[in-house]
Amino acid sequence: ERGTSVYFPGTVIPMLPEKLSNNLCSLLPGKDRLTVTVILDFNSSGKLLKKSFCRSIIRSKYRFTYTQVSELLETDSASEEMAAFLPMLKDAEKLAKALKKRRSRRGALGFTIPETYIELNESNEIFALKRATTSFSNNIIEEFMLSANEAVAQLFTEQNVKALYRVHETPDEDKIEEFNTYTHNLGLKLPKPDGTPNWFGKVISAAKGSTNEYVINNLLLRSMKQAKYSVDNVGHFGLAATDYTHFTSPIRRYPDLMVHRELCRLIDSAESVKKNRSAAKCGPFLSTRERTAIKAGRELDDRLKCIFMEKHIGENFKAVISGVTDSSLYFELVTLPVSCTSPITDLGDDIYLYEYRSHTLIAQNSGIHYQLGDTLTVTISRIDRGRNKIIVSPLSIVE
Repeated sequence: ERGTSVYFPGTVIPMLPEKLSNNLCSLLPGKDRLTVTVILDFNSSGKLLKKSFCRSIIRSKYRFTYTQVSELLETDSASEEMAAFLPMLKDAEKLAKALKKRRSRRGALGFTIPETYIELNESNEIFALKRATTSFSNNIIEEFMLSANEAVAQLFTEQNVKALYRVHETPDEDKIEEFNTYTHNLGLKLPKPDGTPNWFGKVISAAKGSTNEYVINNLLLRSMKQAKYSVDNVGHFGLAATDYTHFTSPIRRYPDLMVHRELCRLIDSAESVKKNRSAAKCGPFLSTRERTAIKAGRELDDRLKCIFMEKHIGENFKAVISGVTDSSLYFELVTLPVSCTSPITDLGDDIYLYEYRSHTLIAQNSGIHYQLGDTLTVTISRIDRGRNKIIVSPLSIVE
C-alpha cells in the first residue's frame, strides 16, 4: 500500500518494517545475506560482453561512505585497514567512467540540477540549507545500478516476460518546439530539433557552465514526460535505453521487489508469468504512490525553507528568474537553494503583458522586462506559511 519508502529531512518512513530494511535485508559487514545478483562482464571500453543472473549469498567486508571512497580515490593512498580495497575501488572507478562515456555517446541525458540538503539540529529544527554536493564516488554506484537495471530489463524482453518496466516516453513535439524557441532566444546555437535524446544532450552540453545552466536544465526537465512503471515497454527516453526497469532497490521500492520475484522465477526455471495481470494493474498504482511520496517530501522541504527564511525577511539576495506566468514571477536564490515567488500585484502600479513563447513579462508603462533566466536582486518581503511560499520583491536587474 505504501509502495515506496518516503524520505524527509532527518528521517525516513521505510516501505518495509525496520527489522527487515535495517537488518535482515541490509548488507552488514561480516554478515551473510541472501541476495539476487546480476553478473556483468565488460571489456575495457565498457562494452557488455556477457550477463548472467543467480541467487547468491553476500558477506560484506566493509561499509564505506561516499566521502571515504572519494578521499581514497583522490589521494591514491589508504590506511592499512583500507589498503586492500583500493585496487578494487580504482577498477570500479575506471569501469564507471567507461560506462558513463558509453551512455553519453548513445544520448543519455545528464541533468545538473543540484538537490537540497536540509541540516537539522538535535531538536529537529532547521539549522542550515545547502546544495548537496556529489563526487564521482556517487557516479560509480549509479553507473553499476543503471547497468544492472538495464540487463534485467533486456532479459525480460528476450524472454517475452510481461514484467514491470521503468519507462520514459518521448516528449511531445510542441513541448520540444517551445523549448527550442526559448534556447534560441538565449543565443544557443543548436541544430534543428529531431526529438532524439542526442539533441537534448547537445542542449545540456551547450548550457554547461553558463549563467543560464540551471534554468535551461529545469526548463528541459519540465518539457519532458514523467517516468512511470508499465508492462508496456516503450523504452526510456532520458537514458536512451530500449529496455529499462528498477531492480536494485527492493528494500525501498515495491516495483523492484516485483522485478526480483519475476527474475527469480526465471533463475529457478519456474513458469514465468508472461501475462501478468497483477503487474499491469500495479504499474499505474505504484507510479502514483511514487509521485505522492515525492510530493510529500517536497512539501515538507518547502515548509522548512519557509521557517528558515523567516529570519531573513527584509534582506536582499541575488536571484535567477526560473519561471514566468501571466500572474507571477518565480525565482531561485543564487546563494541558497530556495525557490521564491513574486505576484504581479507586488511588482508595482503598471500593466503587464505576458509573452508566452519568450517567457517574458513586460511592464507597458515603465518598459521593464522580466525574462526567464534574468538575474536580479530581490528582497525577502514576507512568508506565506499557509501556502508554503516565500514572497520576494524584485529590485533591479543584475547586468
